[in-house]
Amino acid sequence: FGDVHVDNVLFDSGCSSLLLPFPLEAGFPPALLESAMYNWIVSSSRGTGAVHSPVLKILPHLRGRGFDCTLADKEQPRLKMLRFHLGSQAANLSEQEWRRMLDSTCISKLNNFLSQLGSHAAPERSYALLGQSYLSQVMYCQSDDVALAFSKQFSGNDNVIHILGRYHQKLALLVEEFEGFHDLEDDDGDEDEEDFRLSWDMFSGDEIDEPDDR
Repeated sequence: FGDVHVDNVLFDSGCSSLLLPFPLEAGFPPALLESAMYNWIVSSSRGTGAVHSPVLKILPHLRGRGFDCTLADKEQPRLKMLRFHLGSQAANLSEQEWRRMLDSTCISKLNNFLSQLGSHAAPERSYALLGQSYLSQVMYCQSDDVALAFSKQFSGNDNVIHILGRYHQKLALLVEEFEGFHDLEDDDGDEDEEDFRLSWDMFSGDEIDEPDDR
C-alpha cells in the first residue's frame, strides 16, 4: 500500500473502509515524508472499535495521483489515499519522525486523545481492512471463506461461477491451515460497544472521513 508492507489483509464487503496498521517498526517510506507531495491529516473515524482511536490520512496534493496497491504480488487499482489506524503507541509523538508532517491542529488532536486515554491502552492494528473503497473498483465474488477479485476489464468469456467453484475446491482446505485466519475478526466497524467511548471526537468539528471520502 504505497510501499507500506502489510502481511495480512481482511476483506469486508460490508464496510466502506480502507484501514491500515501503522508501520511502527518499519516506519514510513522516505517518499511519503515529502511535504511537497502529500497532505497528512489526523481525523476522527466512525468505526474504530470501542475506544474510537483517531486515524491518519495521507493524500497526494495532486488530484488523481493516488497510491500503488499490490496484493499477492499482483497490481491492483490505485488507492485515493492511505488511511492508518492510530493506537496509543502510534499516536505518541514523542519520538516519531512523522510529527513534522502534521500541523498544530492535528498534533493537538493526538495530544487530546492520549490525555483522555489516560491509563487505558488503545491497541494497534496488525492487519489491513479493505472494504468498498477497494472492492468497488473490482469485480468481487465470494463462496464461503474463499473470495476472488477480478479486474472490471475481465472479458467474462469463462463462466465466473465455474472459476469460483474451481478455486473454492483448491483453497477451502487451506483456510484452516492459515494461522490466525479466524482471529482476523474486525471490530472496527462495530459501533455497539460503549464500554469506553472517548469524548475527544464526539464533539469534534471534523467531518468523519467515511463513507463519502473513503
